Amino acid sequence: MNQTDFEQLKKNLSIEQRSKITNDFDADMTFVRIKEKYGLNKLDNSQIKELLLPLETDTFCPYCNVKMFKKRERGRYYNPYKEYCACCGHFNTVYCKCEKCVEIKEIIRKQKEEEQRLMLEAKHEKIQALWGATDSKIKFDELSIWHKIYLGILLSTSSSADLSIITPIGEIGEPLCPTSYGTKKLIEELLKYKVIAVSNEADDDAFSDDGKTIQKLEGIEFVVNVDECEIMLKDLLLGNLNLSKEEFVKIWIYTAAQEILQYLLHRMEKVGFGDFNPGQKTHEVVIMLAKGLSVGESFNIVYRAVSAGLTKYADGSKIKKAAMNSVITFCEKYGKKAIKDNWNMKTFFWPSDMERSAASKYIYSKVLKIDLDDISLKPTEDLYFGE
Repeated sequence: MNQTDFEQLKKNLSIEQRSKITNDFDADMTFVRIKEKYGLNKLDNSQIKELLLPLETDTFCPYCNVKMFKKRERGRYYNPYKEYCACCGHFNTVYCKCEKCVEIKEIIRKQKEEEQRLMLEAKHEKIQALWGATDSKIKFDELSIWHKIYLGILLSTSSSADLSIITPIGEIGEPLCPTSYGTKKLIEELLKYKVIAVSNEADDDAFSDDGKTIQKLEGIEFVVNVDECEIMLKDLLLGNLNLSKEEFVKIWIYTAAQEILQYLLHRMEKVGFGDFNPGQKTHEVVIMLAKGLSVGESFNIVYRAVSAGLTKYADGSKIKKAAMNSVITFCEKYGKKAIKDNWNMKTFFWPSDMERSAASKYIYSKVLKIDLDDISLKPTEDLYFGE
């Protein structure tokens, strides 16, 4: 029977007739017998079930405080149908879409949105209180030479016309420093001394929930927190620092050491030693190499040392961790001998698959004013350009 005719039939049946059909259904009379008994042969089984009177339950509607009903089903132990209220249409399920449930869910949704907004607002305030710009800015003349260099590196990547905003390091298109360690140290140092501050527009998701820890350094926008005019910052961008000879050599050695460490990690990654973690000994060794050799010569030493360490691992004489650590031992051994005996070594070129950092470009080209691409030069006062 089509739905229209069925609805009309349902209206024509009295409660008493439907009650009798329901009683027979509860007595396990088959659908065939029910159809024959009441002349309902044109109905299918699902339509017969629609004629049954609902089963009253002991559950009360939370809105109307009346007993709820559920559709009848064969079997005494399980009824899959959910209780419903005949007054308001509420179903006893979390998925109910009655008017009251929809209204309450909307209220809860708005409450959660407001709680989330307040929580994010509080987090933002914590971040700005801990990391944001202060009213009393740092005076340019009070900055150490290293703070000026670090700030100059960041300014060299800035996309702000007045150099007041530092572009997030994840957006500059090149490594900020030769190593991630160097990048982390640079940012932490400038933040510690309030030379830079976290921008009010910075992504709060880059911080821990309590705002105390930076978790994603790459996505944070910083602002310059130095009390100087734009002209002074542009002068710093040009690398005009009036270095002494001693500062000139120290800066060169430090930068060269960072690039040697960059190459060491690059080579370790290439041979499957990517999980190597440089410690204090590693930093001491690369400083030693930077003091006595050119960057290109140091690359030669590192290449030999990594090959020697890999051989130890390949022939089974050392486990992987010991083999990785032996690389530093070989670097120290070869480096000391090369410096002492004045080895005539081949100078390696800069690898095509290893990016040059913004820090190297700024320090060599602007601060030290030496050829960025000539890595055969050793740190020396001979190239000092000052008075």
